[in-house]
Amino acid sequence: MPREATPSSAPTVGMFSLGLLFALSAATASGLLAAQHVWRVLLPGCGPGSACDKAAQSVFGKLPGLNWPVSFLGLAFFVAMAAAWIAVFLRRSGVPATMRWMTRLGAAVSLFYVGVMIANSADYLCKYCIASHIANFLFAGVVEFAGRSRDPAAARSLRPAAVAAATFALMSAALGVADFGVRSSATEKAEAQLKDSTAQMARQQGSAAPAPAVEGSVAGPAPAPAAVDYSRKVFTGRHRRGPEQAAVRIVIFMDYQCGDCRRKEAEIEAVLKAHPNVSFSPMFFPMNADCNPLVPEFDKRHMNACWAARAAEAASILHGEEGFWKMHDWLIAKGGSFTDAELAEGLAQLGFEYTRFVQVMQSPQTLERIREDVAFAEAVGLQQTPMIFVNGVELRGWSAEDAVGRAVRFLLGQNPPPSIAGPEVDRPPLANEKFMEDWRRARVFIPPGAGRWARGPDNARIEIVLYGDLHQDLTMVAYAELQKFMAGRNDVRFVFRHFPLHEECNIFAELYKDVLSCTAARALEAAGAIRGAEGFWTFFDRTIANQASVSDQFYNALALEMGIPLEQFVLRTQPKNQETMALIHSDCETLAGFGLRGAPYIFVQGKLVANWRTPSGYLLIHDVLREADAQAPR
Repeated sequence: MPREATPSSAPTVGMFSLGLLFALSAATASGLLAAQHVWRVLLPGCGPGSACDKAAQSVFGKLPGLNWPVSFLGLAFFVAMAAAWIAVFLRRSGVPATMRWMTRLGAAVSLFYVGVMIANSADYLCKYCIASHIANFLFAGVVEFAGRSRDPAAARSLRPAAVAAATFALMSAALGVADFGVRSSATEKAEAQLKDSTAQMARQQGSAAPAPAVEGSVAGPAPAPAAVDYSRKVFTGRHRRGPEQAAVRIVIFMDYQCGDCRRKEAEIEAVLKAHPNVSFSPMFFPMNADCNPLVPEFDKRHMNACWAARAAEAASILHGEEGFWKMHDWLIAKGGSFTDAELAEGLAQLGFEYTRFVQVMQSPQTLERIREDVAFAEAVGLQQTPMIFVNGVELRGWSAEDAVGRAVRFLLGQNPPPSIAGPEVDRPPLANEKFMEDWRRARVFIPPGAGRWARGPDNARIEIVLYGDLHQDLTMVAYAELQKFMAGRNDVRFVFRHFPLHEECNIFAELYKDVLSCTAARALEAAGAIRGAEGFWTFFDRTIANQASVSDQFYNALALEMGIPLEQFVLRTQPKNQETMALIHSDCETLAGFGLRGAPYIFVQGKLVANWRTPSGYLLIHDVLREADAQAPR
């Protein structure tokens, strides 16, 4: 008599565990990306210009029409699949068809995104995305080959789908609440900054006295940037919409590929339509090293930004102000991105002759114009785009809803003086003054007494913290300048904390320069662990004095010279030594927690000196130290 088939063929414990591992691995990878979006968690390899950043900012990074990050969708889906898989296992009745079709749908979506990454391999190969999709494929494979239910009723069970749907809804709601909380906090900050900016505008309105413009500031050819006195230069660009003499004058430093710039430009256009006594003047700061020497070569976020700005200036050269604004509007509509074919089609629509236009666009004249704007932006301390000024006052909090419109309406409601002024009265503070004010406001603050390794008394009047890489030239420059201030003083506490610029010992580093940076950091911590402050600072001083000699052999010889047991020292300097690596990581993590990923960074009296050396080379750190010295209690 034939044996009766068992009604159940549930997944084995091993098969269940494997599937759960893959589902949770996919959820973890997506969760890290979601955390970066919500809480601005700093993921290794996901900094500005990285593949993760480009993918997140692309049209594929959000669900169409919902502004919902794909990482949220992935996290909610993979957690839902893990919950459904647990429900299948607990029921012990095999895998129903609904479970298989859900995983097949998930695999199809992953396949689509993998195809997108392959098609844009130069831009979108995000390792966290790849990890989530691979784990998803593996999970789908486990589900597909797990035991099928032999019970017809169980095979049609909707229970996994119900569990998945409920879990997906709960996860999505939780992510939505978290995202709302972070956005609300950012909105509150922006609103406070906007209120402060508009109050400053009101105080300043009508108080500035006109000053003569330098030769060529607007109408004539500009002098070489080094010869420009920006404290006297008329604060406006080459192009203007609205009257020259206006009650409210808006200047924006922008990049056509900057989404926030385009959104703010739309706000400004609405303001111009509503208020005829408002003027608008754009200036260019393309985030691309091809025309902007202030942008790092590795930052490839806005690959077409230079050509977009040069196209606008070419239209101005060939067709005057009318031509400029035609091209400006076209570029805004295109998001600053265009192919050769799209440019040709656009020029034909605008009535511009293609060959001559391209010749002018590629000429040194357009490049020089962009660099003039960049130099002006540097002079007023630009650190991101957009940077917006209203009547010469920086509009902080511009990210608040309708910030430009609200600022303009506020000013117009303050009864502007009867003699409407032009841009010659606008005098924004120059970079050094702005950066000093940023330090005074303590936008980034660390508590006193931080750090393991310090020189100077604990109750010192002045505390300086240097985060640096002891095998990096710029850290050496920063330390040399700090030494000039500290020399011969007994009222300064100096703290050194590590931020080596190599991934071997710093997962937050974006510039992987030299593995000797990690060698130096590990050697200092090993010497400190064995010999305390004497060991750390001896290794610190000898490293600085012998940059060209840094190596494992150099540090081993120094350890022997100090009588440090070599075997113990070498053990502590190994890349796999968890104790040493944890100490270095703790320093790096603290700095990265502020959104800072480079070196060196200097804190004076606990407050970040974000621009201790300006791009022009001015050593602002000495101004900060003098002011800190004057204000510290004696």
